[in-house]
Amino acid sequence: MREPRAVRLVVTAVSVGVLLVITFACGSDELPSKIEIPGNGKPDGGAKPVFCTTNTECTPPKVCVGGQCQVPVETPDAGEDDSASGDGGPEDRGTADDGTMGGDASDASNPSDGSRDGGFDASADSGTDTGHDTGHDSGFDAGKDAGADAGGCHAGNCPGGCCAGTSCLGGTGDGNCGTGGAACTDCKSQGKMCLNQTCENPPACNKTNCGDGCCDPAMVCQAGSADTMCGTGGNSCQDCTANGGECTANKACVACNAQTCPDGCCRTDKSCQSGDQRNECGTGGVACADCAAQKLLCIGEKCAACDGTNCPAGCCDSNGVCQPGDQNDVCGNAGAACSNCSSAGKTCFQKQCEPCGANTCPGGCCDASGKCQAGDTNDKCGSGGTQCINCIFEADKVCSGNACKPCDGTTCTNGCCDGSGVCLAGTSNTACGKGAACTDCTATGKTCSAEQSCVACGASNCANGCCAGDSCAAGTAASQCGKGGTPCTDCTAGANKYCYNGACAPCNANTCPNGCCDASGSCQAGSADTQCGKSGVACQDCNPSGTQRKCVTQMCKCDRTLCKNKSSWNCCDTSTQQCVDGCDPDHCGTYGDPCESCGSWDCCDWGSQSCMSYCNSECW
Repeated sequence: MREPRAVRLVVTAVSVGVLLVITFACGSDELPSKIEIPGNGKPDGGAKPVFCTTNTECTPPKVCVGGQCQVPVETPDAGEDDSASGDGGPEDRGTADDGTMGGDASDASNPSDGSRDGGFDASADSGTDTGHDTGHDSGFDAGKDAGADAGGCHAGNCPGGCCAGTSCLGGTGDGNCGTGGAACTDCKSQGKMCLNQTCENPPACNKTNCGDGCCDPAMVCQAGSADTMCGTGGNSCQDCTANGGECTANKACVACNAQTCPDGCCRTDKSCQSGDQRNECGTGGVACADCAAQKLLCIGEKCAACDGTNCPAGCCDSNGVCQPGDQNDVCGNAGAACSNCSSAGKTCFQKQCEPCGANTCPGGCCDASGKCQAGDTNDKCGSGGTQCINCIFEADKVCSGNACKPCDGTTCTNGCCDGSGVCLAGTSNTACGKGAACTDCTATGKTCSAEQSCVACGASNCANGCCAGDSCAAGTAASQCGKGGTPCTDCTAGANKYCYNGACAPCNANTCPNGCCDASGSCQAGSADTQCGKSGVACQDCNPSGTQRKCVTQMCKCDRTLCKNKSSWNCCDTSTQQCVDGCDPDHCGTYGDPCESCGSWDCCDWGSQSCMSYCNSECW
């Protein structure tokens, strides 16, 4: 026989807002003899109960038991907790979850247990299991077994998620789904998804859950990039291969066939082409053919050989291409193979290779190899397709107007005639001249100038300077500027007044490195107050409107004396070199001294014009 035990039956009376606590002895045939009603002036001190519905509303280690936050206390039990263990014994048949006191027909009929079970178990199990054991098992055992251990996971510390061992997870992942501190469930192993923290069958594929892909016939979302499953936006997947197409990068079917490309041919990228190009030839949606690779032509959107039919007005080259046939290297007609007339020493005339003559070289002459020449040089002179003449070996030494003529000012206008009547360039020191007989400048100790005349000074004897008459000058002076033996130039007469590197140049850092350039382009010393500057910059007037500046070391700077004389209240701003009023916190000072910049917590005292703390009343 079990020992008597103390049991508390907790019943929430919602209508009156009080909590009834019934205490009775196990094994008694009488009804409970003691009822405590907290919060109504009884010996419990009148404290109002803390009502709850879940453990999360209680402060650990308390749990919600019968609507109150309580610290779990296990009541001694002779044996085991039948209601918690669920052993299916007779004493547990009267488990009324609604907390009402009821009887157990089986227990009441038992002579030995009738009074005990009928009077105790029926009411104790139905009331106590709900009020105590249920709260005890779910609140205490769960709190004790799962939460008492440090770091444990249970409903009390993981109400919104699920427990994976001792860790509390969010409970929203397909592999870890659940809530209320229950053990996490792997929905994926069931072929389901975690929706609202519960494993459910996946929803049907649609634009919302498959926006980047397409839905297959089984309403499963696919990537949409496969040729057989192509699409996006949650639309139905398309089988591009059914129409001879493929799925493009933007997940759209592109097909090229007789229906989509009836008048052209299909490229490998499934695009429709006109079909009349040599490397893309075809019609009726067939694959484009590369006729060029076969040395064929694309005629009527079909590959065909180059012949008299396809190339009646030209010739066919080695690549099977129809050429006009009127060039020396591709000459021919009526679809014949093109000929290279040049290699045979001939010329293409009326699409036939002919030797050099009046027909093939009407404006020039034919040289010894049979090629047509212009006929205007001394060694190859002639016209009308005649044989070229070398005038040097003829009595007439100059080729003028495609004919050999005597050397004179008419036939040798750009050079000079030597002793044998040959027209020379006229630029050498031994044969210098233009339109007349050549002169040997070396005989008089002179050189041939660029003007093709003998001079005492020239490029040969004055390469690093310039020639001032017969004299070689350095070429660096503004009045005598130049190099390479050219005539010297007077730069002072023009806008570019200075000589730099043998040429006239304007005033700048190169021509005026130690001064400044004035408005007229002249280089000044740069030390005057009205013309201040250096390194070829534009000259500055340091005091154009009473700015109290002077030129110091070729720079305009604020002058203390001038600034002071203007006003004793002024100071010199060293950053701008200006004389400014000295009563500003950023420009504080007097008597033309350098301005001081006051700190963020200072001001410029109007009396002394010096920086002073804001704490000084004179700042206000």
